[in-house]
Amino acid sequence: MNTMVRIGLTILIIAALAVVIVVFKDNGIVMIVAVVIAIALMAGVWMVKKMGDTSGLGSQNSPEAIDRNAKRLIAAINKNFNAMGIEEIGKTTQTIILKIVKAVNSEKFRNERHAVSALKRVPPSKFEEARDVKYIASTLAGYYVLASEETDLGFRTRQRIDNFIAGIDDQNL
Repeated sequence: MNTMVRIGLTILIIAALAVVIVVFKDNGIVMIVAVVIAIALMAGVWMVKKMGDTSGLGSQNSPEAIDRNAKRLIAAINKNFNAMGIEEIGKTTQTIILKIVKAVNSEKFRNERHAVSALKRVPPSKFEEARDVKYIASTLAGYYVLASEETDLGFRTRQRIDNFIAGIDDQNL
């Protein structure tokens, strides 16, 4: 966080403390509580390192996160499974994608996002340990369905997953 922002927030806290002291000058307990709160707030302002940095709070369903996570998952699958396991994951992924499309077309789900939310998926932090083929395939299918072909990033994500299903290992995508 910028030092000027820290200084500005500190001045704002001190000004608020001054107002509380002037308004409640006859009540010592309120003034002591206000001073403690002000000190705690100032400590927070000066000790927090990434205040205002929201890059880590992005949605896991943003196009960038979907692409990044699909690439990480495919890399983990290629590292942790043999050829038969990779082929099984590809077939299961394709089956799940088809089931999602059929369910959305038959109006069982409102839209693709609703259908994907019903899938049990592997969280990105567990990609390396994941061994359950169905959960891995569900996750990959979810990324495929969530990726929009209308954007370059979504098209690339779908192409990456299509290549994985077809058995093509292309690290250039």
